[in-house]
Amino acid sequence: MGRWDEAINAKEMYAPPPKIEPVVDEIVSRIVGKKIYARDPRLIQLVVKWKKESNKRDDDLTPNNYLADPRKREKLKEVLNPNLK
Repeated sequence: MGRWDEAINAKEMYAPPPKIEPVVDEIVSRIVGKKIYARDPRLIQLVVKWKKESNKRDDDLTPNNYLADPRKREKLKEVLNPNLK
């Protein structure tokens, strides 16, 4: 016989899993002024563009601090929150 605490409720058996909110990028969200998810395609597109512009080798592990550059911060605001203007 099985244990009662391992029993499955029939109503929960086919219930969909609860909605899980994607990861929010806190730093970029503070810069932009609204909630920005870490997997936002616009954010990823900007980072990939900036990475290509830096011409770093693939084995170079030095961190890219794009958020320290005021021009890149302004570009983030412009792209991710166009209503600011």
